[in-house]
Amino acid sequence: ADEARAKEKERRLKKEQEKRLADEARAKEEAEAKRREEDSKRQNAAAVKLQSHGRRRRASLKFEEMKASKAASMSAMDKARMEREKKAAVEAAKKKKEEDETRAKVEAEHEEARKRAAERIRAQREAEELERRERDAQAER
Repeated sequence: ADEARAKEKERRLKKEQEKRLADEARAKEEAEAKRREEDSKRQNAAAVKLQSHGRRRRASLKFEEMKASKAASMSAMDKARMEREKKAAVEAAKKKKEEDETRAKVEAEHEEARKRAAERIRAQREAEELERRERDAQAER
């Protein structure tokens, strides 16, 4: 009976060890599969990025070529008109900048004047309050 129990226990231990080994092997396989999947995702992302960069570069080159051919085919009048429009846009930008600077300067001056006026009014009120207190003090005497 003891011998049978010992054999049974040995068989159970052997089964548990086999199961543990199988679990470890399965875990290793899953980890390896996951790593391979991550690597392939990374490689795909890199490939897509390269492709899109190539497409962008080609598209910008085509755009530049189209612009160049359009400029070459433009008449002298169109070119002159474009130049005038560019100059007008530059002038408008300068004018707007100057107006903004002037407006900012005027606003700052106004703000300063408001501050001075508020200070003057406050000082005047303080003087009136002081005067009133003095009169009240004299009236009490």
